[in-house]
Amino acid sequence: MKSEVLKKSEAHKVFNDIVLKNEIVIFGSTYMEEFPFYELEHKYLLSNAIYNRSITSLTTEEALEILDFSVFGARPAKIFYALGECDISYDDSFISTYEDILKKTKKVLPQSKIYVLSVPSDDEKTNVNHRLSALCKSLDAEFIPINYKSSYSSIFRRLSPFFRSKALTFLEAFKMAE
Repeated sequence: MKSEVLKKSEAHKVFNDIVLKNEIVIFGSTYMEEFPFYELEHKYLLSNAIYNRSITSLTTEEALEILDFSVFGARPAKIFYALGECDISYDDSFISTYEDILKKTKKVLPQSKIYVLSVPSDDEKTNVNHRLSALCKSLDAEFIPINYKSSYSSIFRRLSPFFRSKALTFLEAFKMAE
């Protein structure tokens, strides 16, 4: 495991003592680590806390190793996995590792709702997104296709209905349309 991944997961372990439980955890790789969740969270007036536990260059194999510290310790009600952009291969072992991540999550946090964001697409990854979608259906997780070429605001608006624990008000919907 890369030293920066281990260092970051150790920091997550420390922060687990101070996070609010039953909130939202985002766990992904480079794109999600750089995503401005906190700025957008305030703009769209979300009532839930979002903890971004993403790590630059994280692979699915590494993610599986650090789930306990980076995800499970926060005891989230909702988990968003955005993994795969830094994996070298998208063969059966990739899908198998993602399956292990989802099954372990179901076992440790059976009440948590799991969402899987698509892998940023090109021709090679289109097939893997179909396979991830099928995997999600088989394991009672929700697959969310994302157009990563869109602006951060567009992607956040796409995700924000999933971040909520209650329905949008008319005012909130109007603000999101801006």
